[in-house]
Amino acid sequence: EDWQTNVGDDAIPIWFKFWHLNLTNPDEVVAGIEKPSFEEIGPWCYKELRSKINITWADNGNQVTYWTYKYFLYDPSCTAEGLSENDPIVTTNLVYMTFLNNLANPDKDGIDTYYHLWLNELLWNTIAYVFNEPLFVTVTARDLIYGYEDPLFAFLHDNVDESIPADIYIQLNLTNEQETYQKTKFTTQETGKDDIKNIANYLYWNGETQLNCWKTPEANAIYGGDGNYWPPKIKKQDTLIAFVDTAYRRAKFTYMGDSSYESIDCLRYGLDPTELLNVTNYPDNDQWYAYGYNGLINITRCALGCPTYLSKANFLDCDQAVLDAVEGLVPVRSAHDTYADIEPRTGLTMNIYKRLQINTKIRPVFMTYENITYPSIYMPITWIEESGYITHDLAVEFRHTVYTVEDSAEVMGWLGAVLAVLFGVMALGLSIAVLFARRRLAKESREREGLIENVDTSHM
Repeated sequence: EDWQTNVGDDAIPIWFKFWHLNLTNPDEVVAGIEKPSFEEIGPWCYKELRSKINITWADNGNQVTYWTYKYFLYDPSCTAEGLSENDPIVTTNLVYMTFLNNLANPDKDGIDTYYHLWLNELLWNTIAYVFNEPLFVTVTARDLIYGYEDPLFAFLHDNVDESIPADIYIQLNLTNEQETYQKTKFTTQETGKDDIKNIANYLYWNGETQLNCWKTPEANAIYGGDGNYWPPKIKKQDTLIAFVDTAYRRAKFTYMGDSSYESIDCLRYGLDPTELLNVTNYPDNDQWYAYGYNGLINITRCALGCPTYLSKANFLDCDQAVLDAVEGLVPVRSAHDTYADIEPRTGLTMNIYKRLQINTKIRPVFMTYENITYPSIYMPITWIEESGYITHDLAVEFRHTVYTVEDSAEVMGWLGAVLAVLFGVMALGLSIAVLFARRRLAKESREREGLIENVDTSHM
């Protein structure tokens, strides 16, 4: 039961917090007379609740398939004083950037080269005028994360194609199990039963074994762990591989230093620095379309052409030019970096902070009803922190059992018991769905339904 859900007073908590980057001078940015100035507001705090449903075991217990019903409950007690979910936030209109980028860059190659097609831009700006789609919009703090109705998308949903979402969201917040089956797809992972080295490795993610975002088949392959469970006996020189669902790709994680959590000795791991380098500094990142500045992860092709770039919070570890183009962001490693404290003997994650900033890129437009003259700038939207940790009581039990037991077989037996509690509960992959990126993946997976046997598809 504990493996299946974290709903309940005694369950391991997962916290979901976000800080919005509120644009304070939108008119001046449009006119091109000031660079964007941002006010960081937050955090807004939510408890993240997850339940695995429609669970199916296969391959003699070596694989498990399930859907994840995930929703968020607002917690004002850990929200910054004076904040409300209804606070207005000025931000970049992602619908505007999606249509503009698709029309002006028909190849949608994710490269920072744009074909200024006058007729296409004129067409888009006519549409933008009719549907009141300005470059910047004002939405509530909650709606910016969990969704708000866009007039153009609503029109297309009602009159063209019902599969087009009527709202824009960053994080899907499900309301019931039926909606889980309608809006998400299944996950299949290895359990590590026969080989503990394979624990939590993805076989299917969101109903997919292969994406269609990246430059090579290897880059599109879904493999690696979920970032929270690792093989036992980890050493400082080990490089760990995880599939980061937020970025639609695998990534390397390397040793950052020693740490301790609840008096448990850990190794602290973080994102390998090479993952954030451009192709000039690290040619292997050509497969990820890393043609811009260092520190940015380009997921434009995964977001249906919306110019979307992930980074560490407050542009931490980005090139200085990215930070200099805006005002109001001050990166601090202790507050803005991502890390996991892993107990090396068992490979269990004891404490984890995942911090991620979502950005879009604005650029000059030749034909525009707003007379836009701004330069190309990476505009921050929001940054999100997901955190999880084992409870004090579980840490006491861990220390008493693992630190006093010499028989490795007995330790591994205890590990199996702990995994029954922790597996999936601390899986902290963000479900970023910039515009309808996830809907596209779901559509592709529906076309390939029937690939997996032993899965109850009655709810798909």
